[in-house]
Amino acid sequence: MESKKIKSLIIAVLLMLNIFLTGIVITDKTAAVAAVRAMKNDLFEIMSQNGVRLSADADIESPSLPKYIMFRDLAEEKQTAEKVIGKSSAADLGGNVLYYSSDTGKATFRGTGEFDVSFEPGKFPIEDNAEQTAKNVLGKMGLTALDMLTESSREITTVTVFYAFNRIPVCNAGIVFTFSESSLIFISGQRPPGKPRIAEEPAFGAVTILMRFIDLINTEGYVCSEISSLTTCFTINDTAPGGVVLVPIWKIETDSGDYYINGLTGGPEAI
Repeated sequence: MESKKIKSLIIAVLLMLNIFLTGIVITDKTAAVAAVRAMKNDLFEIMSQNGVRLSADADIESPSLPKYIMFRDLAEEKQTAEKVIGKSSAADLGGNVLYYSSDTGKATFRGTGEFDVSFEPGKFPIEDNAEQTAKNVLGKMGLTALDMLTESSREITTVTVFYAFNRIPVCNAGIVFTFSESSLIFISGQRPPGKPRIAEEPAFGAVTILMRFIDLINTEGYVCSEISSLTTCFTINDTAPGGVVLVPIWKIETDSGDYYINGLTGGPEAI
C-alpha cells in the first residue's frame, strides 16, 4: 500500500514538473515571437524612413547560407565524364587539366570545375527536345536543373541551364548545351568539382543585409522604392588554392531590378 502511495506521489511530482517546464517553453516561445515581431516593426520603420517599402512577403527570417570549399575529386570526375560520353580513357594534360576520350566524344575537366565536352556527329541524339535532353544530361552530372534559356538559329540551338547546389541556386554558373538539328554537339560550363566542406566563416543574416542595402542606397546611389523579395543563392568562384568556393549571396528583388549582396562581406556583387 505504502509503495503505491510513493509511486502516486512520484507520478504527481513528475506531472507538475512537466507542466512547469512546458510553461517555461511556452513563455520562451512567446517571448521569441514578440521579439521577432518587434524586430520586424523596427525594420519596416527604418526602411520606410529611407523611402523604401519592404513587402510583407519578403522573408526576413530566412537563415543565412554557409560558405563551402570544394576540392577536386578525380574518381567522381571520371564517373561524371563516363556518364556523359561512356567508357573512356584519361590523359593528364598538365596544369590541372585532365582529358577524357571515347567513341562518343571528348571531355576536358579542370581543377576549378570548368569543363567542356564535344560529341562525335550524331552520337548523342536529341531526346524529345533540346531542353529535355539538356536537363537529362545535367541529371547524369548530379546537378538539378532550374531555369533554362533557349536560343535558336536556323541550324544551331543553345540551351543555357542554371542549376542548384543543395537546392540553392548557383546564380553565376550557367552550363551551355549546343545542339545541331538532331543531336547534342557540345557542352561547356563550370560545376562543383568535388565534395563540399563547410568553412567556419559566419555569414550575415537577412536583417543585417537589408541594413547594408539601405547603406548602399544612401552611399552608392542605389535606387528603389520597394523590396519585393529576399532570397539566397551561391556564386562559384575559383578563389581556393586547388579548388573552388561557393560563396553565400543574398538576392534582393526590387521595383528597379535585382541586387546581390555578398553574405560574407556585405559588399555588392555583380552577377
